[in-house]
Amino acid sequence: MVSQIRTTTTLFGPYRLQEDLRPSYWGQLALRNCVRQAYNNGAPRGGTCLPVTGVDAAGEPNMALR
Repeated sequence: MVSQIRTTTTLFGPYRLQEDLRPSYWGQLALRNCVRQAYNNGAPRGGTCLPVTGVDAAGEPNMALR
């Protein structure tokens, strides 16, 4: 899990948190859907994950790995 990202403005002190990256509940479900598709039952594949309307049988937002 990524908790923070340092931008180029924080390469040198004083260090300040610039961005927080914490997916929401729905964001985590969408990410899980994408990772499952990328894993591809043990035959990993790459691509870009894009949102599609609706939810799947597991209650996750539909995502398309292209």
